[in-house]
Amino acid sequence: MAGPSTVMAQAMVNHLMRGATGAYTLTGPWKVKLWTTNPDFDAGTGGTELTGSGYTAGGQSITMTAANWNAAATDTNGKKVTNIAVPSWTASAADWSGPITGASLMNASNALMWGAALDNARTVGNGDTFRLSAAAMALTLDKVAAAGIGDFWKAEILDHFTCTDRAYTAPTGATGAYIALYTVAPNFYTGAGGTEVTTSGTNYGRLAINMATAWDTADASGIVDNTAEIAFPASTGTWGTVVAAALVKESAGAITEFYCGKGFTGVALTAGDTFKIAAGDWDVQIL
Repeated sequence: MAGPSTVMAQAMVNHLMRGATGAYTLTGPWKVKLWTTNPDFDAGTGGTELTGSGYTAGGQSITMTAANWNAAATDTNGKKVTNIAVPSWTASAADWSGPITGASLMNASNALMWGAALDNARTVGNGDTFRLSAAAMALTLDKVAAAGIGDFWKAEILDHFTCTDRAYTAPTGATGAYIALYTVAPNFYTGAGGTEVTTSGTNYGRLAINMATAWDTADASGIVDNTAEIAFPASTGTWGTVVAAALVKESAGAITEFYCGKGFTGVALTAGDTFKIAAGDWDVQIL
């Protein structure tokens, strides 16, 4: 399947970035809906649902647990989860209204969360069985977004949104999220590499961020940004030219959970300088 709908993208980024205020709890089951005219899978609007004997309007229920969904795994372009369960339908008394052109996942409130066109439209006749085979539903968060989240968060949020028994609690307050500055940018997806500002005795340290107050609500495009200016303490020596910042779990030392990053035009910092990110200048998005 394609990427998440706007509704799902907003819920995902709010869960990651806005602490307890934005926390999302998965409820289910969800439903797999089939379409003969595809909706706008991003906006979750429009489309014509399949009708026919043996097909239940609204779609077929699928329980959102680890029994039905594989754990998030590395994909060639990011992270993905795939279905274990195999939804199937039999046209029991007549031909269906098809051909079937697309499928989507609808949440417990009947909002379209994920969907895509089928590679090949399918016509289902009387007595035929249509099924979505194992791994046919691939829910993917890719690496194409300029301000996307890192791979660690991609995997955690995919698991959180597909399995009630793989929940993820994102940083909720003033601990568990810190901003690190870099003179050589790391890989913004894996967190690998890069050179962090490390000059001792110059007043540099990772800056604690309160995730409950630091970010606004996701907009219609699924983007959140910083609500106020982010300012480090004034340097007491040379920090070098800062080219990137990253949101990470650890206040110091090795980074095990790299959340997201941002690049900058190089800013040279010497004694007395203060590194700042203006309000609204750090955008974070899922898509």
